[in-house]
Amino acid sequence: MNILKKIQRNEQEGVTLAEILIGMAISSALLIAVFKIFIQQQSAFDNLSDNTLIRAKGRLAIKLLSKEIRMAGHGMPKNTAIVSFDANSITYQVGGVSTTVPPASAGTKAVSGGDVSLDVVSATGFADGNNIVINDPALGTTEFAEIDGDPDAASDPNTIPLKAGVVQDFIYGVNSNLVTVTAYNSINIFLEGTSVVKTVDGQRVTVIQDVSSGDGLSFDFNGALETSAIEKVGITLKLIDPTNSRATINLKSDISLRNQGL
Repeated sequence: MNILKKIQRNEQEGVTLAEILIGMAISSALLIAVFKIFIQQQSAFDNLSDNTLIRAKGRLAIKLLSKEIRMAGHGMPKNTAIVSFDANSITYQVGGVSTTVPPASAGTKAVSGGDVSLDVVSATGFADGNNIVINDPALGTTEFAEIDGDPDAASDPNTIPLKAGVVQDFIYGVNSNLVTVTAYNSINIFLEGTSVVKTVDGQRVTVIQDVSSGDGLSFDFNGALETSAIEKVGITLKLIDPTNSRATINLKSDISLRNQGL
């Protein structure tokens, strides 16, 4: 009987305000803890995702940059690949369409100093404004010029008009019966703000974005002081996610200039 009365009295008393407040405090603490864990996990997931994306972008960027610079000197005479360089930029030349001066006997001038046009086997592919290089590979004689006017691909031989007269004679020898004429592009790659920019004969395009400002692109020429002495180019590229500064990647690549000594 006493037990029943005690139970009835407890049911009538209910839950006190203190107990309610304690329960609410415990529940709030648990909710805050769960929310913090959720935020931390979400942040970790976002960082992982951002790092994965910036790494993929960085690998693609360094591959693209390496491919571009590896073309330095392609189709060009020996030691004319690199034009200028410093810690954050490189300017180089890449050959394009090429032809030859018509062959002749030893002692004949393939090109004479003062000539304002070139006789060539084929002028197809050349155009007004093209930069060209005249080269005797056997003697190592080289001269740069610019086309001024439309090349004549119908005449025999074809002709290419020049902006200024040729400075030197190119004379066929017993072992040098080849003089080449090659159109080329001048390419500059450099860091500008948070972008890597490429210009081709002055026409510019952004090739890589989200680069670290100031130190996002640097070149190492292995102690070379002259352009002709450069055989290898080291590239360091640093990318940063613009929306998450903790997502960064540093990439390095060494490129041998296989066309520099051709």
